[in-house]
Amino acid sequence: MKSKKCVKLFMCCALGWMLAPGGHAFAGKLEVTTESALDAYERDTQEEESVTLLPFSEYLGVNYESDIEGLSFHGYGWGRVNLGQDGYYEDEADGQFLYGYLEYRAAAYNARMMLGRYQMFSGVSNESVDGVSLQAPLGAIFDFSLYGGSPVSMTEDGRNGDSIVGGRLANFRPGLYELGVSYKLVRNDSSDYDEKAGVDLSLDLPYRVGVNGYSTWNLLTDGWAEHSYQMQIPVSSFQIRPFFQLFQYDDYFSDNEESPNPFKYLAGTGEELTTIGAELDWFGAESYEVNLKAKNIDYDLQDETSQYYSGMVIKHLEDMCQVGLELGVMVGDIPENKYQLGRAFVYWDKLPESMPLEFISSDLVFVNYDEDIYNQGSSTFISLGAGRSFLDKALDMKFAVDYSRDPYFDNDFRAKLIAEYTFGKE
Repeated sequence: MKSKKCVKLFMCCALGWMLAPGGHAFAGKLEVTTESALDAYERDTQEEESVTLLPFSEYLGVNYESDIEGLSFHGYGWGRVNLGQDGYYEDEADGQFLYGYLEYRAAAYNARMMLGRYQMFSGVSNESVDGVSLQAPLGAIFDFSLYGGSPVSMTEDGRNGDSIVGGRLANFRPGLYELGVSYKLVRNDSSDYDEKAGVDLSLDLPYRVGVNGYSTWNLLTDGWAEHSYQMQIPVSSFQIRPFFQLFQYDDYFSDNEESPNPFKYLAGTGEELTTIGAELDWFGAESYEVNLKAKNIDYDLQDETSQYYSGMVIKHLEDMCQVGLELGVMVGDIPENKYQLGRAFVYWDKLPESMPLEFISSDLVFVNYDEDIYNQGSSTFISLGAGRSFLDKALDMKFAVDYSRDPYFDNDFRAKLIAEYTFGKE
């Protein structure tokens, strides 16, 4: 039996056992969240212009806490069907089972095990896996994580000979540092597809200064794939966060023809991208949030450099109400990287009781280019939203309308209706 079918069968049997009358876990707590979304917009196709699209999407999440201490189930997936004109989507009906796993936490040992489809974040790993994982301490100053199974990203090409294994070992001293080393190996059709090792570091220095980041080494190409580090430096009511990132495309991206990564064409270009900059946050006023950002973006082979500078101010009012303003400038070598940006946004949930709405939101973004791009000198994006809760906050109804005009879309409207319902059972 295919491993994909095994996973689906296992998850159905496990959930059925937990929820079935008389089952061991029936006395637990169930929470189900369903979100229904109907979009409406137009797109051009090769056959005709202004095709009306009405995709209806359904998102379903399930969380179940068993009466067996530490045992739970978590699942989430989505499905979509196009109610408008055919021909735009490759599959008129589509969907994906994003995750669904049994989890067991042993509080006495501070250990955690997952079985099923889950997302693994561990050192160099950021993978969706069908399999099993274990995380546990090793004494007082070490912990480890191990996982193995089949990579979800390759399910469309079959599972024969596909596998993924990895793990992370960390040494830490609370309040001082944490140093981790990690590894992952992905095989496709019984051949090594992706093999990386990495080191991650977190330091707590005197005067509340912090340093954290990671480096990744590609074992198949024998080169550094990525370096990413940042600092946190508090000074009075300010926090300064300098950062540095370096990507080497030949080692970061896989050039395998069957790679699911949409940017795989960048592998083999020999390009290097370096980003260096800093952010500054001010916490001097209780109701204000201020952020300043500056960064330099440099492409080695393209000999293309750009700088981005921005400032944002947010005023927090009563409850969740807030208004904000952001201004930014990009200075670069190509027309796409020469512009000025302005943004204003509002979220307001203190409306009169006589109104049928509980909140409204708006977001306006305007970009002015120094040079025309496809005969357009600017871009505009406007979003208006509103919503209301029903049934003691269990049902949220939201509606949004977006409008954009830019060098790539001319007068593009999009409307979206969302109904989100959450219910629980003891």
